[in-house]
Formats: sequence, C-alpha cells, structure tokens
Amino acid sequence: KPFSIKELIARVKAVLKRYKKLSEGKVLEFDSIKLYKDEKRAFIDGKEVYFTPVEFKILCLLMENYGRAVSRDFIIDNLWGLERDTTERAIDVHIKHIRDKLGVYRNYIKTVRGVGYKFEK
Repeated sequence: KPFSIKELIARVKAVLKRYKKLSEGKVLEFDSIKLYKDEKRAFIDGKEVYFTPVEFKILCLLMENYGRAVSRDFIIDNLWGLERDTTERAIDVHIKHIRDKLGVYRNYIKTVRGVGYKFEK
C-alpha cells in the first residue's frame, strides 16, 4: 500500500530508534579499555583518559561495531546526521588523536584502505 514521504520518514526513524536502543550499552569494555557512556568517561589500564566529546563518540562507535569496517561517511552520519559540518579528513585527525590517547592499544584501531576504520585486536 503506498504511503506518504512523511510516513516513510517516521517509519525509518522508528526503526533506527529501535536499533539504537538495542545497540546501546552503558559500558563498553575491551581488554583494558573501558568506556562509561552515560558519564562520558574512559579508562585505560585503570587510569582515566580524557577524550574530547567527538573523540569519545567515535571511539564508542568503533567499539560498538567491533570487527566491522566503518566508513568515514558512516562515522560522520552517526555523529552529525544531515547537519554535516565536517570532512572525511577531519575524521582522520580525530582517529590519530584517539590512537595517541590509546597508547599501547593504538593498534586496535585499524585502517581499512578505501573504506575507513575498524576496531579489533
């Protein structure tokens, strides 16, 4: 049965909201990296590490998609949606800063040539 564009948008938003609720956990943990999403705090080897809000969101997104390559566009869409006020190169700079802050765990963020990045051991 045909439906209006408004109804289509509402349906897509509802599906996305359901998906987001399923993927949201309060704590993301991998090895000695622990992210507390509600408090926006990160701990590495038991020590608190400061990430900017954008860096924290990118790291959460990568950890939530463990083992899956995510494109720069996917990161931008998830962080800024339709109000894109950043570039793919800016994502690369954020990734560099995240890697620097991860220290010995920096290699957990892998570059997937021609695609983007993935988080895995």
